[in-house]
Amino acid sequence: MQKSNARTRWEKSGTAWRKWHARSARKSAHLLGGAPTVVFLGKRGVGKSSTLNALFGLTLRSDAAKECTTRPEAVQVRVAPRRRLRVVDMPGIAANLQTAERYRRSYEYWMARADVVVWLTQADVRSYTQDQKFFRSYGPFLASDVQVVVAVSKFDTQDPGVGLAGAVLDEALHAEKLRDVREQLAPYVPPGKSIRLVPYSVVRRWNLGRLVAALTPKAAQGPAPQNMPRTPETEVTP
Repeated sequence: MQKSNARTRWEKSGTAWRKWHARSARKSAHLLGGAPTVVFLGKRGVGKSSTLNALFGLTLRSDAAKECTTRPEAVQVRVAPRRRLRVVDMPGIAANLQTAERYRRSYEYWMARADVVVWLTQADVRSYTQDQKFFRSYGPFLASDVQVVVAVSKFDTQDPGVGLAGAVLDEALHAEKLRDVREQLAPYVPPGKSIRLVPYSVVRRWNLGRLVAALTPKAAQGPAPQNMPRTPETEVTP
């Protein structure tokens, strides 16, 4: 029992040290003009790669039927004349979190170094059990000052008028769906963390600009990002 408790304390102290080291590295990078890091996470097949392609004009492989991202892919994108972001497309979380253990080290590494963590989920589901499991299992990896954005895709399945010219949006329906998502996820987010919900649709290209704006850390915010995607610069990742 004593050995077990000692091991637990050692693991916690190691995680705390790695988070402190990562936070110091992020602050140093910002002082040197480095791009903020935005990490995209979500269940397997939720549409992370297709979302990044729509937001930034990338050409990441995407396939709803099979896993395409098998290792973290980091790309630097320009979202305004003097603003860059380093976006990281992470491997999807499997339905059984146990099968995601092979990626656990990558999740810990990138979540500790993120300025913004984006969790992608979908509007066309009622239960967010897997999303809850993610925050409960991987929430401790989040840096203390990281911003958490929950991007809710497929909003066109809730409101047929989304993205259509001249259509009147059902604001009450939007508010009800976002409230439902928040109520299901908030209890599983680490204490002291708030989440920002952003609805969008890749198919209708609706609300993409608002999602891009939500990705910029508060400390680095400047002029609103332009709508035109910029040419990405690929980056080698560990």
